[in-house]
Amino acid sequence: AIAMGATLWEELPDISTLTAAECSSSVDTFCEHCFAPLQEDAKVACPACDVELYCSDICCEKSSEIYHCYFCKAPKD
Repeated sequence: AIAMGATLWEELPDISTLTAAECSSSVDTFCEHCFAPLQEDAKVACPACDVELYCSDICCEKSSEIYHCYFCKAPKD
């Protein structure tokens, strides 16, 4: 038997977004990967395009591995 309240399945969402209020507050306020608020002294930019900003090297690397590599505006060789 399965206990009441037991987790049967867990998965990450395919799409995530900020609320309209968060999006309109200002540009470059949240990490492009995890949406954590960016600290002014700890922003990490994509090393290829220098456009997308992340809260850490880990988020930058994960983003590049999963999806940013397809959207990056860096010149292709």
